[in-house]
Amino acid sequence: MAIIPSIPGLEVSIQVRDRTAVEYDDPDAVERVMAPNVAASFDLPQGADNQPAPHIVKYIEAEPNAPFSFHVTKGPAFERRSHHIAYRLQIDGQSIHFSHEGYEGVALPVWTSSRCHQTRGNPTDGYKRHKFVFSAVNVVEGVGLSREALTHQTNLSERCGTLKVLFFHMDWRRIDDRQRTPPTDRPGPAPVELSEKALKGKAIDCSAR
Repeated sequence: MAIIPSIPGLEVSIQVRDRTAVEYDDPDAVERVMAPNVAASFDLPQGADNQPAPHIVKYIEAEPNAPFSFHVTKGPAFERRSHHIAYRLQIDGQSIHFSHEGYEGVALPVWTSSRCHQTRGNPTDGYKRHKFVFSAVNVVEGVGLSREALTHQTNLSERCGTLKVLFFHMDWRRIDDRQRTPPTDRPGPAPVELSEKALKGKAIDCSAR
C-alpha cells in the first residue's frame, strides 16, 4: 500500500483483476521542497515550508485490457483536522471521481472506500457505468510529426498510465438532491498513440481509461 510517512493513517492500493497490485518504489524519487506559499495549500502546520511536500510515488505492473480499481483506507492513526476528508481520483491526468468520507453523524475511526468505474452519459440517452481498464499504447515511429504534435504527444506521455489520488480536509456542507449535478456527458477516452520520439526512451506500454 502507498503510505505517506508524514501523514500516517491514510493508505491507497490498486487492485488489478481483483488482486492487490505489487508496488515498486520510484527509482528516481526526489523530495519536493515546498515554496513558502505552498504549505498552506497542503494544510500543514506553520514552519513546514522547508519540509518535503506530502506525497509518494509507487509503480505497479499494468496489463492491457485488465480491469483495475482504487482502494482507500483511513485508519485510527490519521489526525483529523476537519469535519471529514475526501479524495479525488485522476486517471491519465483527468479527474474522474470525487468521494467524501461517510460523514452523517459521528465519523468512524476507520473508513474504507473503493472505486472501479466512472459514470458517463446524459439525461436523454441515459447513463452507463464504465469499468476502469488498462489499454495498450500504440507506439509508432512518428516520422514527419509537427513541432506542435510532438509537444502534445510528449505532454501526453508524461500523464500516460498515471493513477493519482489526492486527499482533502473538508468542512460540513449539507447538499440536498436538488443541488446535486448529474455526471458530465463526456466521451470515453480514445486509444493512445505515441511516437518513439515523444516517449524519449520511456518504457510505456499502457494507458488507463
